[in-house]
Amino acid sequence: MFQLEARETLSAGLRRLLLQQIDLTRDQANESREPLNVRVHEARKAFKRSRALLRFVREELGTEAYTGFNRTFRDAGRRLATRRTNWVLRKLASRFLSEAEDSVAIKGFAKLGAALEDGVDEDTRELDDDGQLAADLNASRERVAAWPVERDDFDLVRPGLFRVYRTGRRRMRAAQLDPSSERLHEWRKVVKYLWHQVEVLVPTNPVILGPFAETVHSLADLLGDEHDLCDLLQTARSGGALASDDELRAVERRLEQERSRIRRAIWPIAEDVYREKPGEFSRRLAEYWGEWRVEATPQGVAGYGV
Repeated sequence: MFQLEARETLSAGLRRLLLQQIDLTRDQANESREPLNVRVHEARKAFKRSRALLRFVREELGTEAYTGFNRTFRDAGRRLATRRTNWVLRKLASRFLSEAEDSVAIKGFAKLGAALEDGVDEDTRELDDDGQLAADLNASRERVAAWPVERDDFDLVRPGLFRVYRTGRRRMRAAQLDPSSERLHEWRKVVKYLWHQVEVLVPTNPVILGPFAETVHSLADLLGDEHDLCDLLQTARSGGALASDDELRAVERRLEQERSRIRRAIWPIAEDVYREKPGEFSRRLAEYWGEWRVEATPQGVAGYGV
């Protein structure tokens, strides 16, 4: 599980989790039995978890080390992004085709789906075509294993947690003023980081943080759905698949309806997630960790690290 364990120090737990995500990605690159879209999806999730962990210890690592790690995981994830996007858009077009009721919309989504399928040959492609992913992951693993972070106090992660929560809160306010797809997408990135950071800390107070992590996850998913709909809408408008204006209008109308529904659902959840000031939020989670640490290591922290 993507969580801390009571038997380890905080720094050791973060190192273990980061190595775990690197190994998971390497496994997906080497796996041949699972469909490519599943492996790409799992690898991209691992990269996002890795980048959330890095943001926990950004100040401790220092600018140079943090930037190097983050750039490696970011660029590797971007190389997989097109494959993930193509698969998601094909799946979305198929869903709306199955839901369409009028003949014009049916024709429009059928043509859009056919255009997205054109030229796709998943069976002949590999997740790591040129070996660059494996090389990057192996180098990162060696550096993480030698991570110069050896601490067991919450101040190791408090600044990173504060920063992620504060950035998300600010981007939420900016998106409320101007809910453009670009602003929603930028907000979504940091919501995902918050979700993964809370996941790590769930054992410190499962009763409260477990449901909270699910709430943040729901918000991230809604923002992701809005972004995917925007991508599909852009494809419909610019891909040349829909020569008929009537078909394009029918597709646009249905996609915009769905985007409106999702946007209405976003705001109540967002206000719940970001109801606290960043300082209050980080202090509360520090209190959970302190209480959990005392209970988990009744003889004192010394000697309990791995």
